Amino acid sequence: MSRGGEDVRELITHLGLEDVLLVGQSMGASHIWASEHARATAGLSPLARGAVVAGAGHAAHLGEPAAVNGLLMQLAGSLP
Repeated sequence: MSRGGEDVRELITHLGLEDVLLVGQSMGASHIWASEHARATAGLSPLARGAVVAGAGHAAHLGEPAAVNGLLMQLAGSLP
């Protein structure tokens, strides 16, 4: 898990990608931390954004795909 970010960076560099939009998902600690943790974590980086889908379970992308896709489209549309 500690290597995950570095692996992604190396893959993006290897593929020569630019202007990449990365979307993350919790790795399984929802039942331990409240959803406010997502916003707090996103606050650690000026480039990060966090969102909580109201009423969704741990795998919001599976339980509420329309809501998640809507949030992703809003995010993508707000980028320069």
